[in-house]
Amino acid sequence: MSFSKKKYINLLKLIKKKYNFISSNLWIRYKNKKNYIILRHDVDFDTSIALQMAKLEKIYKVKSNYFFLLRDVYYDLFSDRTIQDILSIYNLGHNIGLHINPSSYNFFSNPRKRLIRDIKYFEFFYNLKINSISYHQPSIQNFKKISLKNIFNSYNPEVMKYYKYFSDSSMKFDIIKFEECISKNKNVQLLIHPIWWVANGTTKNKKLKYVLKKKINILKKYFNNYTDLLSKINQI
Repeated sequence: MSFSKKKYINLLKLIKKKYNFISSNLWIRYKNKKNYIILRHDVDFDTSIALQMAKLEKIYKVKSNYFFLLRDVYYDLFSDRTIQDILSIYNLGHNIGLHINPSSYNFFSNPRKRLIRDIKYFEFFYNLKINSISYHQPSIQNFKKISLKNIFNSYNPEVMKYYKYFSDSSMKFDIIKFEECISKNKNVQLLIHPIWWVANGTTKNKKLKYVLKKKINILKKYFNNYTDLLSKINQI
């Protein structure tokens, strides 16, 4: 299967024919019903690409759930650029959650307490209520047993029981099985990574290179501005 904006639009149209999109924290309310989908986006590399997807979904009247990493090497959750992206996504009507990298908690004796503190810090900084979390690479990092009261956990066994899980991780998405599932009106949790559908390129490596090249160009711009400033200071 190929990945592009056009393909994603087609996927949204397919789902919209019979499904209702819901915020992840409302999963309990609809768990015993049919034709409800939790559309979830884990943002691993680039918040501006996530914003592009959020705008696309707004056009097609789709409400989804965006999860952001608190600590990441690819973007700074507290930079001006990222703040603008996340608040723009929120103002488009989407739900904001926290994407948890288990390796970030290996240094703490009480990971659960630290996680609660991180959620509160995110809420304080962004002035947003966090009601949902998702774990980064849960299949290789055993961190999904932590549960928090009134917080949606994407890999909670109860959630997985009532919502059939599908993912496009590593650009692998079984559209045939997905179509079979929705033909039976089952509730679904669908994980879509914005980078695979929005970034330029036809392969995983090309899309990653596109994002990294864009970030390098931004850093070069900041570096050039800084060196220009230093040269002016030296002339004083």
